[in-house]
Amino acid sequence: MIWYIWIAQPELFFSIIQQHSIKEDFSMASVKKYTQDAVCPILRHNERSAATHSNADIDINRSNENYRLSPEHNCSDFDYFKNQLKNYQCMNRKDVIKMASWIITAPDDLPAEQEPAFFTACHDFLNTRYGIDNELQAIVHYDEVHSYVDKNTGTIKSSRPHLHYCFIPAQMDKNGNPRICAKKVINRTDLRNFHPDLQKFLNDRNISATVYSGVTKMQGGNIPVRDLKRNDYHIDLTCERGFTF
Repeated sequence: MIWYIWIAQPELFFSIIQQHSIKEDFSMASVKKYTQDAVCPILRHNERSAATHSNADIDINRSNENYRLSPEHNCSDFDYFKNQLKNYQCMNRKDVIKMASWIITAPDDLPAEQEPAFFTACHDFLNTRYGIDNELQAIVHYDEVHSYVDKNTGTIKSSRPHLHYCFIPAQMDKNGNPRICAKKVINRTDLRNFHPDLQKFLNDRNISATVYSGVTKMQGGNIPVRDLKRNDYHIDLTCERGFTF
């Protein structure tokens, strides 16, 4: 189905990618959930294997600065995803969420020399939280980093690199079998605790980065993106119901 979309309906393929694209800068982390039809374009976009990109902010001359934290597969990430699905119990419905994706942006107060350690720590945190066996893809992007004028101050600033972490949202059922169920894996408790848990994880590794601010704490960790984004940029993540904060 998704290959038909890509080849026969390229405008729909790029529409999915455009909805997923990040217009930097946003605060810290957002999570998105996808049905199977949306998985292929997202994985291809993240690994920069698509021939063209709808996101005008991608600088292909810097794509060699991107790097992968998840293991390399002997196939495409989408083929790996399809193979992995055989190991999970799942409802046979077209609207079932089969992949989730966290995007974590390097905070402004993170020293440049700690960026590799920051993204490695975030990767370890996510694997611990959602299960390393459920991981599909973890890629850090530097080719969407660019300078821009802050409308509030008139100063030139730089957007920040970010990590894409894609995984199958699954947990063990009562019979000990892995079952896909995004509603149970990414629930309100998970979202509420995500930032403070990540902050503690980073603190324990002596990484100087603020991911859990006073504003986040006052609002319970679930802050609308419109209150955190900068006026210059926005996020469009509308393929499926998602949470941003």
